[in-house]
Formats: sequence, C-alpha cells, structure tokens
Amino acid sequence: MGIQDRDYYREGPSFLDRVGQQGAVVWLVAITCGVFFGQMLTGLLKSPIVEAGVYDPNLILQGEVWRLFTPIFLHGGLWHLFFNMFALYWAGQRLEELYGSFEFVLFYLLAG
Repeated sequence: MGIQDRDYYREGPSFLDRVGQQGAVVWLVAITCGVFFGQMLTGLLKSPIVEAGVYDPNLILQGEVWRLFTPIFLHGGLWHLFFNMFALYWAGQRLEELYGSFEFVLFYLLAG
C-alpha cells in the first residue's frame, strides 16, 4: 500500500469547489452581511450605500428601479441583521429545497 492509497492523503474538493456547492440561501446571507458591513464602515444609517439603495417611490418613478430590490439587503443594526438572517437561513433552506434555487431567489427578490 502506497501513501497515495491512504484515505487521509487523498485530495478532497478544493475550497473553490465547496464555495460553488453552496445554496442560494447561503449566498444571500453572505451578500447581505457584506452589504451590512459596508454600511458599518461608511456610517450605519447615513451611509452612501443606504442613500443609493433606500426605497424612495419618487426616485423609482424617475427610473431608479434598483431601489425596488436593494432595501432587502440594507439593515438598521446588528440585531436587525441577525434575526433577519436567522429567519432567512431557517426558512430559506426548506423553501430552496422545495422549489429550487432559481425560484427561491426570484421569490425572495419579489417578496422583498
């Protein structure tokens, strides 16, 4: 038996392979947390990120349609983020298993 035949020596999937295997819920949580920490770095509620993404019907009517979706990723504090991401992970895993990733993300964006 050579060293290459031992189970612990065999190469498993790389980090990038495991990243690609994550579901849509994990990606939505990661993106939302990234946006939140970007908010924290630039000023939580007076952040340029918040000003560019906050829901404003007048600006939406002027053509800034991204404002229909971006408020989903903005949060007002750490507890707000924590409980929203807890609920998203808990319920989202089951919904994604039931409907699939594409339909779940579409539902999430439209429901937001």
